[in-house]
Amino acid sequence: MVVVIAIVICSFDLLVATGMISRFPTINESSPTWLFVGAYVTYSGTTTLGGNITVKDQIVTFNSLKVELLTYSLADGIQNQSTSWDPYSSAGINNTAGETLISKTNTARLIGGTNGKVYQVNAVAWRDSRNNTITDYFVGSESWPIEETAIGSGAYQFISYDIFLVGTNIPGLTLA
Repeated sequence: MVVVIAIVICSFDLLVATGMISRFPTINESSPTWLFVGAYVTYSGTTTLGGNITVKDQIVTFNSLKVELLTYSLADGIQNQSTSWDPYSSAGINNTAGETLISKTNTARLIGGTNGKVYQVNAVAWRDSRNNTITDYFVGSESWPIEETAIGSGAYQFISYDIFLVGTNIPGLTLA
């Protein structure tokens, strides 16, 4: 079990490092409400490598060009963290280099599993340079997704996850 948990954590960190997760969404606000030191979002869900996973992204600091983001991951009691600097502008975060937009749709989606709620969401799907597919689901014009899914391919074909927004201190976000 410890080996499986370690694989999940290492795989999750690989997804973070390759940009499969912990991407900021694109927004169109001159002063984003999420841009403050200490702003955080917490996601919880499952991975195909067996187990539950919790991810917390928190803004550590920012300047006029970049945001420093600290990402914590926790799977079955094993915690890991990483830090990245992501560029942003008044138009939003620009860290989708090497990614291709697959689709943008508006659809009804059940969020939060069988006991969840149906939301009208904007689904934005991306394919990264390794052909992994990431889809973010946004409620209305919110700046962080209420749900994110990823499906790996090639070397990452056995790595996928489905995580839901379960906690935040950012005003106005809808929780799953």
